[in-house]
Amino acid sequence: MGQFSEFDYAVGDYCRHLEADHNKNFGSMPYVFGYETGRKYVKIIMSRANGTAESSHSWVVIGDQGKFKHGDILKSSSWKAPAKNFARGNVLSGNFKHIGWAGI
Repeated sequence: MGQFSEFDYAVGDYCRHLEADHNKNFGSMPYVFGYETGRKYVKIIMSRANGTAESSHSWVVIGDQGKFKHGDILKSSSWKAPAKNFARGNVLSGNFKHIGWAGI
């Protein structure tokens, strides 16, 4: 079994925050937030609890990349890519409370 890092826990906290934000308003239509880890980014995925209607919610930067720092949250541009204009918060600093399930 692998080790979980501070980063892994922070991404999990971010997903739980998004899920709680959605479900407090729309408990009858529960959504779950999960993630897929790539080479440069973690893709945050929003889907219905029954596994249908998946969409890319946001992206988290892995490692410092130019103007972005490790843990920065980026808006989703598409299913396959983040919007690279500016960071919306950072999962490691806990700076994501202003981000809701409906977007950033």
